[in-house]
Amino acid sequence: MAGKTIAMNKLREVIILFQRGASVKQTARELGIGRNTVRRYRRRLESREHKLEELLAMEGPELHS
Repeated sequence: MAGKTIAMNKLREVIILFQRGASVKQTARELGIGRNTVRRYRRRLESREHKLEELLAMEGPELHS
């Protein structure tokens, strides 16, 4: 299943948990997704110029891109 994307609601949850300082392992366990998936999305979030609050305010398609 390598390369699969996660649902937008799960991505929003990853962002929220990232904001709260949750660990990768804790986030993966809580959302039922793989640790490497959480790591991949966190790296993407860290490399973005947008603030996490701005990302949470985006609509699904915009956030997906």
